[in-house]
Amino acid sequence: MGNPYFQVNQYNSKGLIYSFFHQFNITRITSPQGYNKAFFDELEGAETVTTANNKPHIIMIMGEAFSDLSDNPNLDFSNYQDPLENFKEMASSKNAVSGKIVVPGFGGGTSNTEYDVLTACPTRFLNNPLPSYNFIHQPFDALPRRLAQMGYETQAIHPGYQWFYNRKNVYPNLGFENSYFLETSFDLATQGIGGYVSDKAAMDSIIKNLDNHIKTKDTPLFSFTVTIQNHGPYGGHYGTLPKSFDTDIPLTDTQKDLLTQYFKGIRDADHELGRLRDYAQESTEPIVIVYFGDHLPGFSNGMEFFDLLNYQIDPNGTLEERLALYETPFLIWQNDAAKKESQFNETAEKAKLPASGVINAHYLGALLTQLLDMKGVSPLFDYANEARQVLPAGTNNIFVDSKGSFSDIATKEQLDVIHRLRDWQYYKLFDQTTLK
Repeated sequence: MGNPYFQVNQYNSKGLIYSFFHQFNITRITSPQGYNKAFFDELEGAETVTTANNKPHIIMIMGEAFSDLSDNPNLDFSNYQDPLENFKEMASSKNAVSGKIVVPGFGGGTSNTEYDVLTACPTRFLNNPLPSYNFIHQPFDALPRRLAQMGYETQAIHPGYQWFYNRKNVYPNLGFENSYFLETSFDLATQGIGGYVSDKAAMDSIIKNLDNHIKTKDTPLFSFTVTIQNHGPYGGHYGTLPKSFDTDIPLTDTQKDLLTQYFKGIRDADHELGRLRDYAQESTEPIVIVYFGDHLPGFSNGMEFFDLLNYQIDPNGTLEERLALYETPFLIWQNDAAKKESQFNETAEKAKLPASGVINAHYLGALLTQLLDMKGVSPLFDYANEARQVLPAGTNNIFVDSKGSFSDIATKEQLDVIHRLRDWQYYKLFDQTTLK
C-alpha cells in the first residue's frame, strides 16, 4: 500500500471507485443544528479598525512531540542535563508567558494543532476523523494572513515532505507567502538524525532566514516552523545512547531505552530553542518567540509509561487526568528589545489568563496578538480572547472554567461559546466567500 497518509498511494492500492466513495463519505460535514449563515455574514462584514503599534518579529515553532514528561518525581536528572533546561529558564523569566495548551489529539494529529493555533478554529468541533487541513481548499482567514495585512512578511518552514497533510497547498491558503520543505530546502542525507531532518538543521534555517530578513528588509517577519526530528517510533531512534536519568522505578532495558531516546530528542529541541534565544538576546531587533508541542508522544508500549511512572494522565481517570492526555507546554517569550515596545507582564494582566495556565490550542494565536496589544486583528480572534474567559480549556466532554473547576457538564454560557465557535468554524470552512 505504501504510505497510508499519501492519498495517491491509497488510490493505487484500493482502486479508484472504492477510494473515491470512501473519501466522499468521510469528507461530508453537515451544517450544525441552529446554524445561521446570515449571522456570520454580518459579523464578518462589520467595519473593524486594526491597531498594531507593536510589531516585533515573531518566530513561532511547534515542536514534534514536545512535552514536559521529564518533569516527574520518579525521574531524576540531577546528575544529567535537564531536557528542558532552556525552556524552563525562558518560561520563568519576566519576559515570558507560559503554560499548557490542550491540543486536539494524543500521540499524533500534528496538523490539527497547527490549524487550531493558526486559525482560532477548534478541530474538535468538526467531529470528523480527517485532518482539518483536508477542508481548506481556498484562501482562509488565519494568523499569517492577518499579520501580512499588517505589513508582516510570512513564511513557513517544515523539514518534512510538502505533500504530507497537503501543506504545500494549505500554507499559501493560510497566508504564508513563502514555504520551505524537505524537497526544496533540506537534505535528509546530510542533515538527518534518526530518519528525520534534525532540529539543528531546522533552527539553522530559522535563524538564517530571520538574519537575512533583518539585514535586507525593513518589515517585520512572521516565521512558523513545524519540527520533525523527535517523531516516533522511539525504540533505537538515535542508536545506542548513554544513560541520561536515574529512577527507582524498576524498568526493563527496553523501557529505559524508549525513554532515553525520547528525552534525547527533547534535549536536542531544547538546545536549539536556547540557541534561538541567544540569537534574539544579542539582536537589537524586537523578537518574540512562541514555542509549543503538537501532542504528547505515542510510545510503542501504549499507556504503560504513564502508569509505571505514576503520571497524572489516564484516559479512564478523573476529568483532570483525562484532559492531561492532551496537554503540551507552551511559551511566549520576548527579547529585551521587544520589551521596550510592550511588556508581557502588563498585557498578560489584561489578558486574564487562568491561574492554571491551561488554555485550548485554538486560543494560542489570538492570545499572542493580545499580548502584543494588537486590536481588531479579526472578528474571530477578538471573540476567541473573550471566549477564553468563559471556557479556557476543555474537550467535547470536559469543561474547565476560569477558576480551574472541572465538570463533565457545560454551563449555558460555556455552551454558547462552544456553539459560536463550532458554527463560526463551519462558516469559515464552507460558507465564507469573501475575506476582508
